[in-house]
Amino acid sequence: MKYEITVGEVKTANSNVRGYASVVFGDSFKVSNITILEGRDNQLYISMPHYAKSGDGERKDICYPTTKEFRRELEANILLALENLQQTGEKKYLVGDKQDMELPFTVAVTPFEKENSSIRGLARMYIADCFAVSNISLIMGKNGLFASMPSYKTNQIDENNRSVYRDICYPVTGEFRGKLNTLMTDAYEKAAAEVQEQIRGQELVSMKEDTISWHVKDSLKKAADAMQKQCDSLKQQVTQLKEKICNKAGKIVDAAKRNGKRALYKITQITGMRKKLDAIKNKVDHAIDRMDNLEKAVGECQGQQERGSRAEALLPDCVVAEPQPEYGAELFEKYQREHGKDMVQAARQTVRQEIGKSR
Repeated sequence: MKYEITVGEVKTANSNVRGYASVVFGDSFKVSNITILEGRDNQLYISMPHYAKSGDGERKDICYPTTKEFRRELEANILLALENLQQTGEKKYLVGDKQDMELPFTVAVTPFEKENSSIRGLARMYIADCFAVSNISLIMGKNGLFASMPSYKTNQIDENNRSVYRDICYPVTGEFRGKLNTLMTDAYEKAAAEVQEQIRGQELVSMKEDTISWHVKDSLKKAADAMQKQCDSLKQQVTQLKEKICNKAGKIVDAAKRNGKRALYKITQITGMRKKLDAIKNKVDHAIDRMDNLEKAVGECQGQQERGSRAEALLPDCVVAEPQPEYGAELFEKYQREHGKDMVQAARQTVRQEIGKSR
């Protein structure tokens, strides 16, 4: 690629700036404000036109080589041009074939609209796929769309007392300017059409999504209503079943209470019968004790009878005295007190029978 370098030397004390350079690519497009600086190691290097990003202080190049190879080539040629100036006084330094007049370039445009602004887009220009120029604005003017090149503010004031701006890079011929404007305008219209198509597509998608959303919401509402009806029906069935269970449980409890009362009554009866049986047993035991006592009394009576018989045998001539009524009455009253009237009567009858037999 053909390009021509123009350099100017700076001899200022207390400054690391050693010169400025501009480059014209293919006799068509010029890039200015390239600074030649001296580093701490006394080595020279170039700094491309740049601006400071707001906020973080970082610098961003406005135009720059896009490959390492061309950056090294451009820097070396600019430094050679400065050296040639110092040796020969010649400011211009040509690189490439003089016959190579056609400048290959492409553009990229991003539609951009700002409220109350004439800016319609931002563009970037690529020269021979090795050098880029950014910060190109597409402006809607009175005569239509045109490309506004990146510029910087000078210290000059025009006749209307407004600051004067100068382009950093720009076409050097009307022919190339028209070609550049046409290419950028076409790229803008194509990009804007694509953006509008995307917007319409997004609107269609949004409409479809809204329609689908409405159908989904309607279906969900119907499903929710159906589920609510089913829930209400189930609640009613559960309530009825609960009432039936409560009624049946109440009847079961009442029946259990009645059965319990009957069982308790029977238990009470059985307990009473047991008490009665215990009382009867006690009476029987008492009667048995009384019979034992009666047997003893009968035994004593028989003993007395035997002794009386023996006495009669020994004393045949003696008159047997009748028992004293007072003594017998006293004995029977004592026995009656100890053993009861029934046993006394039985004992009395037995004694009488025995006495009668003995007589």
